[in-house]
Amino acid sequence: MAFSFYIKAEAQFVILHSDIPSVGLAGIQTLHSSHWTGLVNPASLAELHACSVSAGYLNYYRISEVGMGTFDATLPLGNASLGCGMMTLGYSAFRQYTATTAIGKSLGRYINAGIGIHYLFMDQASGYTHLRAWIPSVGIQVKPFKNLIAGAFVFNPAGQNFRPSGYMQIPVYITAGIGYHLGEEVFWCMEIERAGVRQIYYSTGVEMIVCKALICRLGIRKSTMLEYALGIGVKFLQIHTDISVWNHPVLGMSPSLAMTYTFK
Repeated sequence: MAFSFYIKAEAQFVILHSDIPSVGLAGIQTLHSSHWTGLVNPASLAELHACSVSAGYLNYYRISEVGMGTFDATLPLGNASLGCGMMTLGYSAFRQYTATTAIGKSLGRYINAGIGIHYLFMDQASGYTHLRAWIPSVGIQVKPFKNLIAGAFVFNPAGQNFRPSGYMQIPVYITAGIGYHLGEEVFWCMEIERAGVRQIYYSTGVEMIVCKALICRLGIRKSTMLEYALGIGVKFLQIHTDISVWNHPVLGMSPSLAMTYTFK
C-alpha cells in the first residue's frame, strides 16, 4: 500500500517508513515537503528549515499484531536538510525494523534532489533465519511553473535482496506524482506506484487549509478495489498533530496518529 510501501514477496512483505499525515491523502507522499516524506522521498527535505522530532503510530486494519510505531527527526544544513528515522512493526513471532538516513538538497529554484539509505531487519520466530539488507533510494522534485510540482521516488534501484540470499526478494519500488496549488489554501495531487511486477496503483487527493491551525485531507486509491482515506492536521503553538484513517473495502480501517514538535 502506498501509505506504508507494502511490498509483497511470496508470503512475506516489506514495509518502509510511512508518511502518517499522508495516510489522509490515500498514501500520496512524493510531493509534500515535510520531514515525514523526507524518509520516503528525500528530495522533500530540501524545503525544511527547522529542527523537528516526531512520533507516530499506525494500526493496520485494527490488528494489534501489525501495529507500526515510528520516530523521526530532521536537522537543517544550510540549503540541505538531514532526516533520520526508525520504524518497528509486528509482534513477538515476527517483527520488522527499518532505520533510515536521508539528505535532501536544493539544486536551484526549480529542483530538489535527495538520497537515502535504509537498513532493513527481519526478526523472525525461533528456527527461522533473520534477514538483513542495506537498500538505497533516490528522489527528485521539480517545480517548472508557479504552483505546479512533480516528483518521483525509487527505492532499491539496483534490485538488491535480503541477506542471507534466497529467502526473500525486495522488489524495485517506483512512485511518481504531480500536484497543483489552487491558491494558498487548496492542494490537489495524484500519484502512481508500482513495486516489482505488481499491478499499478493510482491515487488522488486534496488537502485544504481551513484556517492557520487546521488542515483537512481526502484521498482515493484505485487498483483492483477502491479505497478511500480521511485526515486532519491540527497545529497548536509548536506541536502539530495528525490523525488519519484509511479504509479498505475488505480488510477494514487503519487508523493512525502522529505528533511533531518543531524547534524555533
